[in-house]
Amino acid sequence: MAYLKKQTLSAVIITKNEEDYIAGCLETVSWVDEIIVIDDNSSDKTLEICKRHTSNIYTNKFSSFPEQRNFGNAKSSCGWILSIDADERISEKLKNKILEAIKNNENDVFFIPHKNLFLGKWMRHGGWSPDWHIRLFKNKGVAWSGATHEKVLLNTKAGKIHEPILHLSHRNIYDQVKKSNFYSSLEAQNFNKDKFSNADLIFKPLWLFFNRFFLRFGFLDGIAGLIFNILVSYYVFLGEAKKWEAIRKNENNRD
Repeated sequence: MAYLKKQTLSAVIITKNEEDYIAGCLETVSWVDEIIVIDDNSSDKTLEICKRHTSNIYTNKFSSFPEQRNFGNAKSSCGWILSIDADERISEKLKNKILEAIKNNENDVFFIPHKNLFLGKWMRHGGWSPDWHIRLFKNKGVAWSGATHEKVLLNTKAGKIHEPILHLSHRNIYDQVKKSNFYSSLEAQNFNKDKFSNADLIFKPLWLFFNRFFLRFGFLDGIAGLIFNILVSYYVFLGEAKKWEAIRKNENNRD
């Protein structure tokens, strides 16, 4: 990796047909030292919009979220990386907190909470707020892992920034169901069959809904909260069902 400018910041964004969201994202990170876009062959106006904000645009065919993000990290020349998605926004308050964290230089990685918007309503209950993710980290020895909700592999002390990233989540119910189908298929391609149980088909989605909607007060988010938690539970069910399908297919192929 080339020499890194230690107190500078790259925003790394992965995209795929994000013309509805990407402009708003890019505008809220215009203050960083370097914007890097990793695009998976978008067929809409995503690249046209990105070119108005940065020349650091790279095309990389999607194979997994970790690989896409790691590809972006490798393109950064800054000492710090802010990993952000097209449907996320950085407020002025969060910007100041990020700059303060970099200046103080007390931790190598930072968890930042998400504030999730769904059907025009902020999800404030059900364990969805705060929804913590590592999004700010030093550009050294960092690697992403996982299938869908990827994680940073980095053995170091982590801090927290309490000002949230604004996550616009899904455009509508159709969009969430579509993404759930895509993400659950990715999970079914990357799972340990020895840890799978048929009971998970029933109990994992039921427990998630009961835990989030009732025990963690998701019902306080009203009808939008009810729909959101049902759809998230459906996503979990899809993932388990596709794992079962993959195991059955492999068994049939051996017969």
